[in-house]
This record gives sequence, C-alpha cells and structure tokens, in this order.
Amino acid sequence: MVGTYPAHRILEEAPRRNLSVHVTNAVSSLDGIWADFNIDPFFGFEIWEATVFLRAGIEPDPRKNLLLPQAPVLEVDVGPDIEKMTMQTSSVVQLLRDHLLRFYAPDHTVHYIKTGSGAGPRSLGAEVETLLLRDLDHPGWNAGSTLLIPRATRPGGGSSTSRVARGVRSLRQARVLRAPLGGDGSLGSGSTA
Repeated sequence: MVGTYPAHRILEEAPRRNLSVHVTNAVSSLDGIWADFNIDPFFGFEIWEATVFLRAGIEPDPRKNLLLPQAPVLEVDVGPDIEKMTMQTSSVVQLLRDHLLRFYAPDHTVHYIKTGSGAGPRSLGAEVETLLLRDLDHPGWNAGSTLLIPRATRPGGGSSTSRVARGVRSLRQARVLRAPLGGDGSLGSGSTA
C-alpha cells in the first residue's frame, strides 16, 4: 500500500479533531501506470519526488523504472490556485533533464503520464505525453502528471523501449488523448488526481 503512514496518521488524528474519515477501495495512480504501460513492478522501480530527487542529486538505477511525481511542478514553492483550478508549473525542468542525462541516453524515451486513480470514472483513462529525454525542457501538458523514465535495459538484457512503446501504442489505440493544455498550467476540467 502506498502512503500507509499518512493514511494511518489521518485515521488517528481525525477523531481528536471531531472529523469523520471514510476509507474506500480505489485504484492507485501507480497501478494505473503499471497497467497502462505494461510494466511489471516486480523487476524493480524507484519513486522520488522530483524536487528532492534533483536537490539531493539522487543517482537512479537505470535498470529500474523511475517515477518522478510532481516533475511538472519542480521547484515550485506555491500551491494550486483553487478558484482557478490552476497550478504554477516549473521553469527549471531542463535542470532535471541535465541530471537524468548523466544516467540515460539522450534518445531514451520518457513519458509524462496523468493516469486514472480513485474509484468509478476517475479510475479510467490516461493522458500521455511521450518525448525523448534530450527534449525534456517543459513541464508537460498537465501539472498533475508524473514523469516516467522507463528502465534503460530489460531484465536479461536488451532495451525496454519496445515494450513500453507497445503499451503506449495500445493506450493511443484505446483512448483519445487530450490536446495540450494552455500555458497557464490549467488542470483542465474533469482531471483525475
């Protein structure tokens, strides 16, 4: 289970503050990414919050899939504008790209993905923006997306790009991807968390 400690803290603290808490079954965004990209997490993955990953100079293991949640808001120190449903996006994504280029080839394919999570209609659909690592110089279409850097080699050798590419082609065949959002970083209507 992802986020177990925060969930338990909420369950513990809520009664002290006279708040009620309801726990429901739901699909995690990680499960959506694994399914949408045909990734078996058994072979290993790393998840780092993007700003911590960059500031701490984390060296990823290129043999594992790497997820960088909040990459579109890298180094942004303000929260979302709830009234406008927008979020400031990063202007320093190229710093993340330059760090990743120390471990991956410039033509390594990466993906911004905003996948379904939650329950009901929220658990369906994904928005994917695919680009080469060398072209990673903008925060993506959606401020709420995660940056997926597929493993550089498959277990047993060879490139994993073809397997992930098959998953992306399947996504494109099954769903119509939304057009890029405007430069204001809008989360868009009906966005999933």
